[in-house]
Amino acid sequence: MKKTVLAMLILASLFILVSCNNEPKPHGHSFDSNGKCTSCGAYKAGDNVIATFNAETKTLTFSGIGVIDDVGYSSDLGRELAPWYEIKANVEKVVFGDGITHIGEYILYKYPNVVRIDFGKDVKTFDQSFYSCEKLEEVNLNEGLEVIGYYGFDFCSALKSISIPSTVKVFEAGAFRGCSALESITLPDTLERLESDCFNMTTISSINIPKNIQITNGLSSAIKLTEFVVPSDHPTMVLHESGALLSKDGKTLYAYPIKNTGSYTVPSTVEKIFDHAFRNTSLSEIILPESVSYIGDWAFRDTSIEHLVIKGNVTYIGGSAFTYYWDNLTIDILSDQVMYYSSGMFNSYSGKKTTIRVKTEALVEDYKAAEGWKDDTRIDSFVVIPE
Repeated sequence: MKKTVLAMLILASLFILVSCNNEPKPHGHSFDSNGKCTSCGAYKAGDNVIATFNAETKTLTFSGIGVIDDVGYSSDLGRELAPWYEIKANVEKVVFGDGITHIGEYILYKYPNVVRIDFGKDVKTFDQSFYSCEKLEEVNLNEGLEVIGYYGFDFCSALKSISIPSTVKVFEAGAFRGCSALESITLPDTLERLESDCFNMTTISSINIPKNIQITNGLSSAIKLTEFVVPSDHPTMVLHESGALLSKDGKTLYAYPIKNTGSYTVPSTVEKIFDHAFRNTSLSEIILPESVSYIGDWAFRDTSIEHLVIKGNVTYIGGSAFTYYWDNLTIDILSDQVMYYSSGMFNSYSGKKTTIRVKTEALVEDYKAAEGWKDDTRIDSFVVIPE
């Protein structure tokens, strides 16, 4: 009887080990409080997903079906660290198996030695998943992927190139921010939305403009950007002779190449300066024609502009439109009436202030008495434009 019971226990133990070693989902595993299987060492990564590590090949593999859960990057923030965090220094390659549809936040937060990531055929989306994997050189994305996620490859500074699948429709904010080695990228015609900060601090010099693109406020942030490539039959956008990216009717200026220097006069057809249009620009002076009535959010953020001339009566200025690192900014306002004021339009990281120059002494007094303008401590003074 004792021998029979012992044999049954041995068989049960073998069954558990076999089921753990062959089961790509959490079912059949017994996880401890940290999310690690007590039998085989696999990690729970989602309701139907596990992660396993092969020490010989230094490969972390996610297998199963569906979503990989979001994890934290600091236990102090109320979201637990990934169970596989304990082996982060040993991982060099990461594989997402077929069946994985979404990759959660921070699953590879600052993994110091990851050099390659392979996506399975079913991944649709991912969010802030690979933050600061500084040795990452190769990423193989899958056809079927629809979204390059929010700060997805943030500060992956060794990534030099990447092939974007033809199925991608959206680059969310900060998708490749801080990828300082990224020199080129080809955007697919399927791309519809390009959000802010997508290429900030990359070294991309040329960006093609897909025919289906609708939102483009992620263009003006690549620090070495010299040109936009726009097909002649693009349905909504055109390349101006100055290098600016305009709407087909010439009324909206979407972006301007960052590396251009000196003074630039915006075309006289332009009525709207789009969000982020001159972000990070190297220009020292920009002249807005009388036609411009709208300045978007962050339009002149992080620039080296010293002198801005506003000839018309601007009726809207977006948030942080003049958030800057420069030492001093002088704005000449040529309108005969007090211009629109937005409480969030001025900001300075350096503590420097802005000088507002207007046409007459009477206008100086009007600005000093006007709501918003009179109380803005980021404005140094109101003076008359010298002759």
